[in-house]
Amino acid sequence: MNIIQTIDAEQIAKLTEGKPIPNFVPGDTLRVSVNVKEGERSRVQ
Repeated sequence: MNIIQTIDAEQIAKLTEGKPIPNFVPGDTLRVSVNVKEGERSRVQ
């Protein structure tokens, strides 16, 4: 495994630690929202 794959695997393990990941398959619709901060205001887009 090269260094980039190793770093990716470490980061994925760190981010998913203690969080269940739901099963999804091709064709499923996922809803993704992003928190946008503009100055002092923030909103979900």
